[in-house]
Amino acid sequence: MREACDGLDGVVDGVVSSVGACDRAFHVEDYRCGGGVDSGDGCFSDAQIAALNTMNARTALGAVLQGGVDGFARWPIFEGATLAGLFGGGKSAQPHRPAKAFEDFELYVLADPAVRYFIAQDPAATACKQIR
Repeated sequence: MREACDGLDGVVDGVVSSVGACDRAFHVEDYRCGGGVDSGDGCFSDAQIAALNTMNARTALGAVLQGGVDGFARWPIFEGATLAGLFGGGKSAQPHRPAKAFEDFELYVLADPAVRYFIAQDPAATACKQIR
């Protein structure tokens, strides 16, 4: 992702600064595994692409809040150097039980509730497996 978007702001510095240009240049579907089947860390299955696109889509609330707010912008997963972001950050795929504030912050304290209640809207869902 970084390779596709880093220089779009005119500077190759390891930072994706031009989000709009990156949205036009980077397409997760370009990294689809053959046949859409999970075949390792070098590509995405159809199910993984669907999950990433769902997280990267705007969420409508179904009601208008004060100030005219009627939804939330997308979860900015495609603007980082990796797709791990809050969903792993390179740490262990299994959080401690009970969660430890610093070691499990990204994976468990932020990601797990986000997946359960915001993205999947299913309390039985889990974010305890890193996204590949």
